[in-house]
Amino acid sequence: MIARLWWPWLSWCMGNRWLIDATLLVAVALVASFSHEHLLPWSAFSTAQKVALVGSALLVWYAGGRPGAGIGALLALALGALIALSLGPQTPAGIAVLITLGAAVQVPQLFELRTARQREDALRASARGLGILLPGLALGLPALLLTGGWTLVIGGAVLAFSAMILPLTWCRLDPTPAAVLPTPLPPRLPHLMVAQRMQVAVLALVALGTVDVVVKVWSATVPLWQLILPLATVALWHAITGRVLLGVVVTLSASGWLGYAFLGREPWSFAAVLIALALAQPLPLALWHARQHHRRWPALLLITIGVFPALAVDELFAIGGAALAGCLAVVVCALRPLKPTVTSGLVDADTALTRARRACQRLSPYWRHYGTAKLRYDPVYRQLAERTLPWGRVLDAGCGPGLVAALAAARGEPAYCGIDLDETKLEAAADLLEQSAQPLAGDWRLIRAKLPLPQTPATRFDTVMLIDVLHYWPEAEQEVLLRQLHATLDRGGQLFLRDGMADAQGDTGAVGLSERFTTFFGLNPGGSGLHFLSEEAMRALLARAGFQVETCDVSGGANRLWRCTLAPVADAAVTSDNTTSNSTT
Repeated sequence: MIARLWWPWLSWCMGNRWLIDATLLVAVALVASFSHEHLLPWSAFSTAQKVALVGSALLVWYAGGRPGAGIGALLALALGALIALSLGPQTPAGIAVLITLGAAVQVPQLFELRTARQREDALRASARGLGILLPGLALGLPALLLTGGWTLVIGGAVLAFSAMILPLTWCRLDPTPAAVLPTPLPPRLPHLMVAQRMQVAVLALVALGTVDVVVKVWSATVPLWQLILPLATVALWHAITGRVLLGVVVTLSASGWLGYAFLGREPWSFAAVLIALALAQPLPLALWHARQHHRRWPALLLITIGVFPALAVDELFAIGGAALAGCLAVVVCALRPLKPTVTSGLVDADTALTRARRACQRLSPYWRHYGTAKLRYDPVYRQLAERTLPWGRVLDAGCGPGLVAALAAARGEPAYCGIDLDETKLEAAADLLEQSAQPLAGDWRLIRAKLPLPQTPATRFDTVMLIDVLHYWPEAEQEVLLRQLHATLDRGGQLFLRDGMADAQGDTGAVGLSERFTTFFGLNPGGSGLHFLSEEAMRALLARAGFQVETCDVSGGANRLWRCTLAPVADAAVTSDNTTSNSTT
């Protein structure tokens, strides 16, 4: 989700692709003029490195699935290598490591771009791919540093920056957004698990190899900064996944295999072990990313992600084995869902909020911090959790990452349907429900759709939630949406609506400022602007839509939480007649 902060920049690049392409050609010409003295002949590379370089080029071309994305990815690789060569002489191993590592971490982004046709789809796909592009190069930083120094690291940074832009700008994409039809998210397939006894035995055996590495490091003279690199790998895994234990297990299992692979080698080099450890990280990272986002990439792509960096330094057995050991650690360390909520009675607000926060803590870092902070500090979730009556069947319009869904699961509600346009947030909501022991199935559904819906759903609900989303539409569309929700609400049901209230000058304070920030960076939809209403205008809008206001409570700053029920038929008819009379007058 943090990668979407690049959306304004990437959108500008896609809208000015000819300027980007011309700038690229000038940059390549200038860099080539500086680097021609240090260019390496093809004969300088070993046979394995030649195979790795050619295979990396074919890999990114195949993963792109279209000429534009493939050309952009190849240009990014070439530009990174030329930058490194222009800053100083490089070894064949250094250039091979840079290109193979850059190709390996680009594969998921390119594979996500294969099916994108509109710019918005390409931006979402690129945001998912950046989740492995930038962390993958960060985990491979020790290999770049030890094989080519800081000049190679700078080349890797240029490669990463170029890979974020060029595959997008070289693709032929339709700038008009595609029509979004209501599409339910499919049920999640269960994760691959390993038998507990076998997994413990294998990991223990692999981890014992770490003893050999530790003994040799203890008896050798190793620079202090090299000793810090394994700890940095653990810290990076923790930053990427939010779980320090996973980082420790992956690092120990990979280094344990390297202890066996380097056993008996003379002369023994700790720097070679660190290079192999760094190059073994992209494959388990790709596996974690695929599991976390429920992606089904071809096995061939995953295999090549592990093979080509190993060929760059002629260590297929060592690096390949360490990568597979890291993959086993990723599979073993998968979180099991929480125990299902006992539905014998409603839980109190503190229990529901605590359970929902526990489920959020098992998500990826961004959603973990976002969800736990919202559930702890945003008053609306406590106000909802304190409702002593059951919610029943819940419709959550604009559900976002599913915080209301987590509360519904924690309270033991019987049914839930969340609707949102943002596919990334829906995936986070599905993960949150899965960790709450309430996966998508039966009466628990998530639907990707644009509000207002093309037609009113036939299903009836006992509770409708409209939390912090009404201001994304003009007032006319707000009324259409509220009338749709009125039609879906069963007799005796209730609507909970939270939105910011504008003052006499139209100001909404910090609420409006935060919404402008999130819409600018593409974190929330902002196509039609923001339309906050005053309290009087909101009451009139709810009355026109057929609702009767029961309570209106302060819910943080300028926000108000409205609890509404269906207005009596006679009152609704009088309201409609008065509206018609006023419009005629």
